[in-house]
Amino acid sequence: MSQSSATASAEQLVRIEGKTVTMTPLSTGQDCSQLAVSTPTALLLACGQGAGGGGMGERSLLGSADSGRTFLPLPDPGEGAGYDGSGIADAGNGYAVIATSSSNRSALLSTSDGARTWHESLSFTGEQYGEGFGDLGFEDATHGVVIVSPAAGAGEQPPFGQPASAGQGTLYRTTDRGASWTRIVF
Repeated sequence: MSQSSATASAEQLVRIEGKTVTMTPLSTGQDCSQLAVSTPTALLLACGQGAGGGGMGERSLLGSADSGRTFLPLPDPGEGAGYDGSGIADAGNGYAVIATSSSNRSALLSTSDGARTWHESLSFTGEQYGEGFGDLGFEDATHGVVIVSPAAGAGEQPPFGQPASAGQGTLYRTTDRGASWTRIVF
């Protein structure tokens, strides 16, 4: 049995199949740094980002059924909380989630119909939530987790040498392929 994986940078897709590594240029003309893999052949690629200084951002979504050898454009998932992305996860069978953010809002966009339509399934508003999400992923076809990583309180500086979200963050879990999320309390 051969193992297969893929990752994307802003300019190329790196595919590992067994002991073979292939690098394929991405010709999208956009920053394509968010990739989700649901099977060895099914890939979901999110491209684009927010623009600073009041400019408009953009996002495009591409899908591949041949391990990233070719990508087809998928319908626009919309802005969500903003065009900055902090993750993408694909549960397979048409279910996927994109983490979106702006300076004062974070939201997860979810689809259950192969990326034809998207809805907000988890949303946070306020300056402390502009940092977005971390560690978005599915553990199987139904269950997934995401960490909401709020920044240090508005106007507060984190302790020297610590990132703004050190020790802060809340875990949410889905049991319905990303349609709804429940806070996990420890």
